[in-house]
Amino acid sequence: MTRVVLDTFAARHRCTVTEAEAEIASMITGMLRDPDTEYGRCGDERLWSMRHSGYTLLFSPTLDAVVGYSTSHRERTWAQVQAGTPSRITEGQEGRSFSGPAWYYAMESSTGLPARCLYKTATLYVHVAKGGKLKQTTAGEYLPEMVTRLKTALAKWDGSDGRFFLSDDHQESPLSWLLVKEPGAMGVLVTILSPERRAAAAA
Repeated sequence: MTRVVLDTFAARHRCTVTEAEAEIASMITGMLRDPDTEYGRCGDERLWSMRHSGYTLLFSPTLDAVVGYSTSHRERTWAQVQAGTPSRITEGQEGRSFSGPAWYYAMESSTGLPARCLYKTATLYVHVAKGGKLKQTTAGEYLPEMVTRLKTALAKWDGSDGRFFLSDDHQESPLSWLLVKEPGAMGVLVTILSPERRAAAAA
């Protein structure tokens, strides 16, 4: 499995890379043994996917490497869910869904940003800032600039809990990114606003 996948898992679940490798290996074994596991292909790269219980693993076309990992679970690992470990996140917090295609979250989780960016937020950014549509075939064109903007915006956040409007200070078309940080969870970028809409929201 790739180092990006291990780093992504370790950051998401707050464990070491060695623990991440063991957890992912256990997940693969468990999914292969479970008849409810869903298998498929993902996007133009023809990656293989395995899905079960809100967890997704992406494999290289030759099936010799794990190249992507995503989950809808906020903090629990595959092993914890299978063991019935209760979530530490409240019902209201759990409602902030990480819905969207696995290829997006595989790319998003490899950026190293200190907060997560929802697929719907990235889609809105591409529509508003670039006048385009976010697809796997266009992600390589749009996401690098989005990540650059987010690095500028997130540099203004101190990591504390709460709701924050963070400007990306873009010279031509600045945007404000709404970040929500709940206790015990990573910060999540849930939407964007133009300066005009931001001013209206603050009024």
